[in-house]
Amino acid sequence: MKKITFSIIGCLSFLFGSAQYEPDTKFLQESMWQSVMPHDSLVYSSDTGANFSADEIASMNLFPDGLIKNMGIYDPNLSYNYNSVRLGNLTTIYAMDLAGAPDTNAMFEFYKNSMGQDSLLNVYYDDGFGNLEFNLAFEMAYNSAGLTTNFFVLVDIFGTGSTSVVNDYQYHYNSNNLIDSVTIQTIIPGGMEGKIEFVYDSSDRLVQFDFYELDQNDELVPSDRYYFKHNAQGEINEVIELYYDDVNSVFELSASWKYYKKQGSGISTPEKVETNNLHIYPNPAKDHIGIYSSEKFTEYSIMNLTGQLVQEGDFTNKISLSDLKKGIYIISLKSKDNLEIRKFQKL
Repeated sequence: MKKITFSIIGCLSFLFGSAQYEPDTKFLQESMWQSVMPHDSLVYSSDTGANFSADEIASMNLFPDGLIKNMGIYDPNLSYNYNSVRLGNLTTIYAMDLAGAPDTNAMFEFYKNSMGQDSLLNVYYDDGFGNLEFNLAFEMAYNSAGLTTNFFVLVDIFGTGSTSVVNDYQYHYNSNNLIDSVTIQTIIPGGMEGKIEFVYDSSDRLVQFDFYELDQNDELVPSDRYYFKHNAQGEINEVIELYYDDVNSVFELSASWKYYKKQGSGISTPEKVETNNLHIYPNPAKDHIGIYSSEKFTEYSIMNLTGQLVQEGDFTNKISLSDLKKGIYIISLKSKDNLEIRKFQKL
């Protein structure tokens, strides 16, 4: 039976799971995997037995300091889009509806401290009646050297607007100032407790990440394991996830994903982001698609759901699909300082 990783944060799917590439995930994941390659897209593949088939693609456009400017998440059945508004050290990221307007589905508030480090993330979700309400918060604490010392999970337990710390992730470092382990302490009785252990190779590259949960007998038992692959610069560019089958006492493949290199920046930092009115017609399409937008795009690229680039070129309002096979595709449209991602189907 597969355990639920970091169950206290289960509604967010802390590192993995449904809609795993939402803005909160980037904040949390990179607090521990500090050598992740700078990226503007990734492809996720859940285990389908003997093979892996891609079922989610995430693409994002970043501010110069790495916070998300806008983001799209796509699988064959669903699409999630986010846009952000920047004001000083606060970045607010809104879920967007199909018309490109702020949605009541989700909102994230990122705060940076005076050192430019992520310090607080507030998460809001739809209360079921079309209204945003506070869900939970994550707070980072640092020492004088700028190293993370604690990662707190805060929840409004009584619905009064006042938050309480539920879990405290305590960071421990080796002599090279690399994260050696993280102990997870519960503050609220009945919460999750456990430990995360990090394994590095002789070049100080993170190669393995093991998560253990504290069971009812107060013993640490295996839950999940992650292996990391690196590029020539020593940055993490691929992750393989395994879960522990406690019935057969073995690790089983669960999922994998790949990061794709960020292609330059030149991204401005506006005080607000104007939503682009973009339409693709027809969709589904047979021979071509038309792009209708007020944005002045300069180039386009098309990926299939395995993340493979299948077509690219200078932007025109009419793009031929004659060389594409039937299926679902992701089109990326670039202008001078913006990036728009959409999904379409070729018949």
